[in-house]
Order: sequence, then structure tokens, then C-alpha cells
Amino acid sequence: MQAFFAGELADGGKLSNESHWNLLLDVENDLGRRLSEQIADALAGGDTYRGLAQALRAWDHRDTTDSSGALVFQQLLRHFAIATFEDDMSEELLGDYLGELYYSQERLVSFLGDNDNPWFDNVSTAHRETRDDLWREAARRTLDAMVPRYGDDVSQWQWGDFHTITFYHPVFPGATAAKWLGGGIHPYWGSAETLNRGLASFDDPESAKAIASLRMVIDLSDDEKIEAHFPGGNSERLFSPWMQSQLPAWLSGDKLYWWFSDEAIRDNAEHTLTLQPAEA
Repeated sequence: MQAFFAGELADGGKLSNESHWNLLLDVENDLGRRLSEQIADALAGGDTYRGLAQALRAWDHRDTTDSSGALVFQQLLRHFAIATFEDDMSEELLGDYLGELYYSQERLVSFLGDNDNPWFDNVSTAHRETRDDLWREAARRTLDAMVPRYGDDVSQWQWGDFHTITFYHPVFPGATAAKWLGGGIHPYWGSAETLNRGLASFDDPESAKAIASLRMVIDLSDDEKIEAHFPGGNSERLFSPWMQSQLPAWLSGDKLYWWFSDEAIRDNAEHTLTLQPAEA
């Protein structure tokens, strides 16, 4: 998928610093673009799943924090994967298998062109299930899981309400301590399918674990600075006002500049820290 987006960007002609920076922020979900129409068609024909189908058809295929379609797609895909394999594996093996996301997802997607693929049949029932039957089963499970939390108006669901990122201090790990001693808990964009990664594990789908911890664009013709930011700060000292000084820019996607030459550092300095040896 990275090659797809890099190739798509290169088709636009000469690449600039700005185009490289935008690539680092890209949250377009190509898998969602490929599958959303198939899923919406499977859910059509009644009122029960109309809201889910409408959210998919209205989705711009970008996993932004305010996107209803992103949350719908991710939930449907998760429950569809579980419904496909749960009758063929023990609970422990199912967790291990789906936890290997890149393998299990590629395998699952390879089945999706065949509505009657035997993997979609639930061997514990007399009826032979199809792919579209499992999309509807995934829709039922999605509503059961999400409606109690976010209400029955699917258009008001938001990916960032479900999908978050937590920055905690390594001395005091955990979500509670993160609110006071770390960078806090924030709605988070992206997914396993986006260049701007927001990958969560199968056993903890609400917490992004694999992220773009450093975004950097280096222009080799400019030896004064690079464009970069990371979700930390200029100091690692607990309670320092600069411990999380770069986090707001990282969350918003705004560029920061890291200066090299003494002159550029002096011209752009906001604060100066002077270290003096202790008296003997």
C-alpha cells in the first residue's frame, strides 16, 4: 500500500518538500476504497443496516478522527474476520492468527472476490453461509458493540472517539498517569491501512500502538534546517514545560524546524538554557 501511494504521488510530477510532508500525513485507506461498495451492497435491502451502508457510501476513504465511515469500516472488517475464522479455530488460535494482521488480512482479502468461498461457510450450521451473509453478521455485531456507546445515529459516530493514542511517562505508565504526568490521551487518526500509521493490536483495537513517532523531511539544498516533529519535547525532565513541547504540532500535523547553524539557532531561539558547573 505504501508503494501505491508513493506511486500515486509521483504521478503528479516534480516532488516538493510540501508533497513529501503531505505524504507523511496521508490517512487515505485504499483497502476501504476497494471494499466499501461491496460491503454497502451486502447491507442494502432493509432498514436494519441502512445507517452502516450509508456511512460507507458517504465515506471519503480517509481515516480521520471525525470520520463515521472509518469507524464503521474498521468495525465491520474486524467482526467479519472473526466471523470468517471463529468456527475453524480455537479461541486462542483465533486470537493469535488475527493478531498477525498483515498475514491474516492479506489472506482474508484474497477470498473476497468469491461470494461462495468455502471459508465463509460456518461449519457448525446446516445452512451454507456466503461472504455477504458474513458482512451482515459483522454488521449485527458492529451495531451490538457500538450503539450502546455512541447511539443509534451512525452518522454521528467518530473514529477518534473509539481510536485513541496515549502518551505516558515511562516512569509512570498507564492511561491514568498519562493525563497528569505524560502527554495525555488523544483521538487518533490512521489505521493499519494508512501511510500515517495508526495500527492497533487485535486484542486492544482502541489503542494505536504503531505510529509515526517521527516525521521528517530533509531538503539537501538547505543546510540550515530540516522540517520535523515528534510526540515529545525538548526536555525529558518530569514536570519540565518543554517535556511535551512538540506534541501539539505532532497532533495537528504542523511542521516544526530543527535549526543547525549557530546563526540560525540564535535567530530562531525562544528560550536559552544555561548550564553552569556546581561550585566546589
